[in-house]
Parts: sequence; C-alpha cells; structure tokens
Amino acid sequence: MEIKKQTKWSNFFMPAAANPLLIYILPGVIYYFTLAFDFHIILEYFTEGLPGIIWSLVFSTIMLGVMKIWNKYKIQLHL
Repeated sequence: MEIKKQTKWSNFFMPAAANPLLIYILPGVIYYFTLAFDFHIILEYFTEGLPGIIWSLVFSTIMLGVMKIWNKYKIQLHL
C-alpha cells in the first residue's frame, strides 16, 4: 500500500481514522441511551447468528456514515 500508493480502497474507513475516539465511544452512548429510555433499535431476531452478523455490518456502516457527516461539520472529541 505504501510502496504502490494504492490507498483508494481505504477511503471508506477514513472517517473512523480521522476521529477514532468518538467512533469508539459512540456505540456505547447509543446503547445506554436506548436502555435509559427503554427504546429498542433492533429486534430480538437480530441479536445472534447470521442476522446478528448482518446487523453488526449495517450498524458499522451507519456509524461510518455518521462519522463522515460529523467530520464534515468538524465535530470531534479530543483528550
């Protein structure tokens, strides 16, 4: 990757690389927010097995999209 300068395939992951602390904390915040308000974002069916794997891929993609938008508006988390 460094020698041939082929980095276009990694552009999808760049929003997470630009703000890793926020993308690490955000799913936990969402989880505890849903617990506090007794709001379920997924059905019980999507908590295990192949549906669970598919849901985790969809959720990860959503998180990358959210981070792309937040990075556009300069919303960041710093220590």
